[in-house]
Amino acid sequence: MWPGKCIPLMRDRIADDFTFRFSNLMPVQAVEYSVVLPAKVDAYHAAIGFREPVENLSITVGEDPEERKVFTFRGCGFPSKTTVGMRLEIK
Repeated sequence: MWPGKCIPLMRDRIADDFTFRFSNLMPVQAVEYSVVLPAKVDAYHAAIGFREPVENLSITVGEDPEERKVFTFRGCGFPSKTTVGMRLEIK
């Protein structure tokens, strides 16, 4: 994660969007984006740009070996000029 990306989410407890926007100039076959929270921190999540369940877009919630929550957005076959992803809000 690049420096400072999650400051609003983690420090200020402001819901944050993790999204992608695709165009004909940037064709993408598939994408996977994971956000790993610190230990003992949990969040609510919501889909952006789609309603679950959708065959080619998903958000999964799991834990890594250190028992940290991991939120993963996966997608393929994106329509041009569409923004998709997930919103996280600390519980």
